Amino acid sequence: MKIAAKTLTLRILEAVSFIVAGLAFFTLVSSLGNWIGSSVDVKSLMAPYWLSVVLLIYFVFAFHLVLFPESERKLALTRKVNGVILAAFSFVAALLIIVYVATGRYGGIVEGLVTPLFPLDFLISDLLLCAIGVYWAIRGSKGKVSPEVRYYPYRYGKARKVVSSVFRGLWTLFALYFTAGFLLFIFIANYGSPSWWSGLFMWILMGVPSGLLVYREFFYRDEVHTAAGDVRRSAVCLMAACLATLLFLVALLVNRNFIVEDATGLFFLDFTKSWNAAPYFMSLTALLPPLVAFIDSLIKAKKGKEKSPQSAKKNS
Repeated sequence: MKIAAKTLTLRILEAVSFIVAGLAFFTLVSSLGNWIGSSVDVKSLMAPYWLSVVLLIYFVFAFHLVLFPESERKLALTRKVNGVILAAFSFVAALLIIVYVATGRYGGIVEGLVTPLFPLDFLISDLLLCAIGVYWAIRGSKGKVSPEVRYYPYRYGKARKVVSSVFRGLWTLFALYFTAGFLLFIFIANYGSPSWWSGLFMWILMGVPSGLLVYREFFYRDEVHTAAGDVRRSAVCLMAACLATLLFLVALLVNRNFIVEDATGLFFLDFTKSWNAAPYFMSLTALLPPLVAFIDSLIKAKKGKEKSPQSAKKNS
């Protein structure tokens, strides 16, 4: 199915917002490692920054719901509720940054505490999110929805919807982080390292979650679905994820310290706390979605085969 130009533009904007939120989330997690044991009152000093990052992530989730609504009523409600929340908290975050600059808690509008342009970059982000929130709230209150909007009704029960929402929410947080790591590793990789090929396999594995998302948002949703077709698609995705994970594990077995030697900057908090959890999180983030999708498609295909003989008897 061909994607309309407006729909394609919105999905590209969603992808850009995902990358921006991922980079912001990456800076937050990485900076936590630097602040552990710090004598500075980090909580009060960085409150506007933390709120701004949370709002960027919140926007990614809300934007996704707006792009893929279940019904016309839910689209209007999603715009109104999320628009009000986004506008209100973004305004508070922007106001806090301005107050912190005015009172000298931040050295200036460009201090560079966590990013080169901090806090100016997050102030601009908050103001932009506030404007988007106001726009959504107005559209939602009016209840006017374009007749061109396509709806994606949920076909399962409420219990599964709740479990799926929790699982996807947690998975998306890891996907945000690893997508940022995938992009940043291009610039910080130690290309002269003798274990460069190990880093290459890690880089590929970090890119799997974003690859799965691109496939789902730009291709899978608009394809014509059959039970057999979904089994094939999910099997291909699962095999690709398994291959990427296997190559990474082989690299880890051959060069056990390559992450510490060449990629500590990507997992600074992990090594500061001595968790050594990065390999597990990378592997699970890549494997779980295609595995769940494959099992689900097999169950659907089996149910379809069981119903077919019954339908044939009824029609005979």
